[in-house]
Amino acid sequence: MGAFTVRTAGAFTVVATGTPVPGLTASGALPPGVTFADNGDGTGTFAGTPTAVGTYAVTVEASNGETPDATRAVTLVVRPGGKFDMKANSIGKQSPGWDRVMPGTRYSAATGYGWATTGSVGGSTGGRVPAGGDARVLGDYAYGLTPVAFKVFVGAGQSATVTVHTYAAPTQGKQGVRASVAGPGGTTQTLRGSGTVTVSGTAGADGVLTVTFSTAPGSSLWIVNALEVTPTVPA
Repeated sequence: MGAFTVRTAGAFTVVATGTPVPGLTASGALPPGVTFADNGDGTGTFAGTPTAVGTYAVTVEASNGETPDATRAVTLVVRPGGKFDMKANSIGKQSPGWDRVMPGTRYSAATGYGWATTGSVGGSTGGRVPAGGDARVLGDYAYGLTPVAFKVFVGAGQSATVTVHTYAAPTQGKQGVRASVAGPGGTTQTLRGSGTVTVSGTAGADGVLTVTFSTAPGSSLWIVNALEVTPTVPA
């Protein structure tokens, strides 16, 4: 599998053997922004800056005049960036490399991330702001009183870890978060107050990893400042 990150330059190389050295061609729909080149030495490279999230099935054929030609099925997966900053609105300061997630940011196949279409998510400002300046500590946060799921595309059958950042908001009273990844092997962790917690799991056939946030025991609501999703097979 070749893994790419949307809007980020990347490359994936395939190798063929044989005498004479085979030439390589690729057929099938490539991710927009990605091309294939035969390197002339029995290798070929998919490279470029993809502009659309998704899974792309491609066939690579190796030919050197001997029969039969060899073929290989290649799956190219283009994922979102993996760093998600919870914002109350479109005005708040944004850190480079982080995707803005507002209460109305619902999951779509086009972006590959967002809140599930069910459940109520709020957004607010004024959380505790330690020094640092990155998206995890800028003060905006998402919150809820009932369980709500966040979805992110990582690729069919791919596992990933999810680091959840939460910082205490003095105006909100007691808060924490229970994070749980759906599906076989999914883990659950609970955090009270400020800090980070990491959960993991495996995406289903649709390639979507689902993390559900709910209140921690004794908490009045759950709060999430940011998420970092790290697939087992990196881009």
